Amino acid sequence: MDARERELLHRLAAWLEEGATLLRELAGGRGREAVGGAVRLGGPGREDAASAAPDGEGSGAEDGCCVLRLLEARGVRVRRTLELEEGDRGLLTLAGLMGRKLAHVRPLLDRIKRAVAGGRRVQMDLSRCSQETVADVTLVAGLAHRAGLLYNYQYLKAPRFRLSFDVTAAEAVTRFFTGRWLELFAVQALQRVEEGLGVRLPYLCGAEVELPNGDLFELDLVAALGGRLVWVEAKTAQDYAALLPKYRRISELLCPTAREAVLLWSELSGQDPMAATRGRLARMTPCAPGELQAYLEVLAREAVPGAGPPAEEAEG
Repeated sequence: MDARERELLHRLAAWLEEGATLLRELAGGRGREAVGGAVRLGGPGREDAASAAPDGEGSGAEDGCCVLRLLEARGVRVRRTLELEEGDRGLLTLAGLMGRKLAHVRPLLDRIKRAVAGGRRVQMDLSRCSQETVADVTLVAGLAHRAGLLYNYQYLKAPRFRLSFDVTAAEAVTRFFTGRWLELFAVQALQRVEEGLGVRLPYLCGAEVELPNGDLFELDLVAALGGRLVWVEAKTAQDYAALLPKYRRISELLCPTAREAVLLWSELSGQDPMAATRGRLARMTPCAPGELQAYLEVLAREAVPGAGPPAEEAEG
């Protein structure tokens, strides 16, 4: 067996292990009903988010701060949140996979978004794609089908390599594929930081809030890291320049510096000077999906007591 064959076998083993994990988690979920939004599992629900006691059991950080208290101190009132139940962890895992494999599955997501807008059946010819791309696209599409997000699913293997399906006609499914998946990806990135550092980082996802001036806004992800708020705004659209002035006002309200206001953009790759310009206009830090977990880990190590040694020391 040559080196190339060994590498392919290692990739196949990793892909099968990842797929098995996702299938186990999706088996316990509620599929299409779960894609609306999320808060901290076990934290304040949609009924009590605005009135939860700041010193209650859900406070989280060692210094007694929590997301609600930090928001209220800035004059921000949480009107409602959407809950992600224990059985819905599979969707978080699916969103995490989509973000980590984005370089390969971006054409799949683009086709799904067009189908959502036009109601057309999706058909993809994968015969000219790399083996890794075929594996990632069929893994994501197959798991989305098992979760109830796609139907009439068919994949013809070699030598045809053709994939076809329809997108479930439900508003929540449409929202998942047009942007909610990236918000859930951010949640999973934060959860992975928690697991890696052995600390709890309280957060809210998809929280509708009322700003001090009376405006309503949805915070995609806001977390308490020590006594600081970290806000992540997830964008999958190409053109959101009109929103940058509003993002700047919210960044100045919530975050001590631009480092804690993260502009997570699915289209960002490499050192994009246009993204840097957008970041300066919004007083935010542009971040690609593949960079988010490491960036949140840096912020957590700086802010949270007991978060563990610096990465280079931990590796040593």
